[in-house]
Parts: sequence; structure tokens; C-alpha cells
Amino acid sequence: MKTVKKNVRWSRKLKNKKFENMNFEELTVYSKKIKSCEFFKVDFKHSSLGSGTIYKNCKFIKCKFSGKYTSLGNSTDYINCTFEDCTFQGTMIFIGPIFKNCWLSGKMKNNILVNEKRFLKKPYKFDNCNLTEVEFYNITFNGNRFFKSCKLPRSSIRLFKNDNDELVNYVIDQIENLDDKIKNDLLIIFDKKLRTGFNPFVIDTALLEDLLKESGTTEFEKIVKEFEIKSS
Repeated sequence: MKTVKKNVRWSRKLKNKKFENMNFEELTVYSKKIKSCEFFKVDFKHSSLGSGTIYKNCKFIKCKFSGKYTSLGNSTDYINCTFEDCTFQGTMIFIGPIFKNCWLSGKMKNNILVNEKRFLKKPYKFDNCNLTEVEFYNITFNGNRFFKSCKLPRSSIRLFKNDNDELVNYVIDQIENLDDKIKNDLLIIFDKKLRTGFNPFVIDTALLEDLLKESGTTEFEKIVKEFEIKSS
């Protein structure tokens, strides 16, 4: 049975600590450094895991991050960290954190990835990370600088060439005379204000299936077929 901890605040540096079989509800992390810590079967709900925090060489194994307001931290850096068989479920989870040299596996569900300005520059959200074993499910991308030198999921996504926004501009031009419902659905995916510069253009297959009906799918496939990057 898991130990439940509610309304907890961390403010001190943590090093070489292990947390196992725990449920944190409304955990707030103010610690500036968390190093070489292991989290095994830990659930974080309605929690904020950082504010200017740096996690380094930490392991999260079979952990779950969920809840309407749960966030991996804004702003927070994860450096050389491992997330093994973890579940990330919620819109706010990835708003703020930056991942460098990390390895992730598990499921990202109903997340919004926002590439916001931080420290007067736009960092990449995932830098030199391995996401090959991650499943994307209904992921919304707002911005363009998400993946730098990363290995992307083997399944659950489709990739498209978007050099100089050629794909986005082509789609917007092609959908002009389509049925309003299909047009509006495709604009959600190819919103120029949110997707300019996003290259390669990543779309998760679950989002396509949920958003587009049969007629919309047909039009989508016709428009994008010359741009798709097929896996070898």
C-alpha cells in the first residue's frame, strides 16, 4: 500500500534520496537542486515539481504525473535524468520544464507543449533526448523549438517536412475551398501562428483520429502526402 503525503513543501537541496511507493498530493517544490535521487512508483497529483529547480542524474521509474494543475516545474531543468515507464497526463505538465540529455519511456497523454520565452531566449524543450519508447496521445504543440538532436517516438507519430514553412503554407492554401468543418479541423493542426518554424512537423496519430472524420482524413492525406517523412 502506498504512503500518502498531502500539502508537502520541499525547500532544501536533496541528494541521494529514494522515494518509493508514495502518493504526493499538492506537493510544491522550491528546492534549487535535486541530485541523484530515485523515485520508484511515486504518483504526483496536483503538484508543482519546481520553480527554478535543477534535477540532475535523477531516476523516475513507474511514476505517474497527473491532475489538473500538475506541472513538472516552471521553470525547471532536468539534466541527465531517466523517466522509465512513466505516465504524464494533464495539460499543464510540460508547460515550463526543459529536458537535456534525458531518456524517457511511457505515455504522454493530453499534454500541451508550449515553447515559451525563458531567460530572454527560446530554449529547446527536449535537447539531445531519447523519446523512442514514448507514446504520444493527443499532444498539442504551441511553438516550434521542441526537439533538438532528439530520437523521436518509434510509433504514435507522423513526421512531415516543413522547410521554410512550406507544408504549413501549402495546407492553408489548399484548404481554402474545403467544407468549413474540415477546414477548421485542419486549421487546428496547421495553425500558422502556432506552428511557424516547426520542422520536422510532428503530429500524433491519436489526435488525427480524434479530430478528423473520414472525409477530413481523406483530404488531409491528399494534401500532405508529398511532405511525409517515411521511417526507413
